[in-house]
Amino acid sequence: MTNFAEKTILDIQAIFSDLFYSEETTRKKGLLQLLDSRVKIFSFLALIIVANLLRTIPALAVIIGYILLLTVASRIPFIRCLRRVLTMALLFTGVVVLPSVFNFVTPGEPLFHISRSIYISKPGFYGAITLMLRSLASISLIYLLTFTTKWTELLKALKVIRIPAPFIATLEMAHRYIFLGLEMASNLFMARKSRSLGKSTAKEGRRFVANTTGNLLIRTTVMGDQIYQAMLSRGYTGEVETLNPFHVGRADYLWLIFNIAFVILLLIRLPLL
Repeated sequence: MTNFAEKTILDIQAIFSDLFYSEETTRKKGLLQLLDSRVKIFSFLALIIVANLLRTIPALAVIIGYILLLTVASRIPFIRCLRRVLTMALLFTGVVVLPSVFNFVTPGEPLFHISRSIYISKPGFYGAITLMLRSLASISLIYLLTFTTKWTELLKALKVIRIPAPFIATLEMAHRYIFLGLEMASNLFMARKSRSLGKSTAKEGRRFVANTTGNLLIRTTVMGDQIYQAMLSRGYTGEVETLNPFHVGRADYLWLIFNIAFVILLLIRLPLL
């Protein structure tokens, strides 16, 4: 039980450090941090659509290289970004496309024989690599958008693409509850660890986890009602407001012009088929 509590505390602290790292990244003087949030959302949505329309590996490699340049220009640690994006792409997309590389799912010319009747086909392997590169490009773009844009500005900018206000309000509240829930959970596990003198039995550990989960649910429910009532009493109408108003400047126009030229050049030089 002691090891479990200690591991839980360390995991919660890691989540907190990750969330605070995201906030610190948005304050850096990088390329994407200087752009207007609305411009970033429209341009990144366009790049995601283009990345998923591309059907050749060279074209996808070019757009991934472009994303890596944006990562460096935005002063985001390259290795950390690459590790996270590759983990997500391999974990989710890789598991899904793995069966498609075999001949009994995608027939075609053999690339690598596993046995006499089972082999990896070239069409299956090519299709799997293409799908994984699309996923890698899309996840990387989303990662850059969220790590270079403040959460409140991102929520406000979502209104531009006609996201319903209740959905935006739900995201805003959920983001705040994550911090509060993690802090309460960390305090409960820390209190348990500080009062543990010896090893606890498995039965006591399960009872503690069940009690902690129930306690957190009750606390968050009560706190949610109190916070919502407090927000209503202070004039909350469901609209996301920020202290910094949106402003489209010269850098935003240059960014749009450059990306339009990049997409046109990409589609001309590297055809879709």
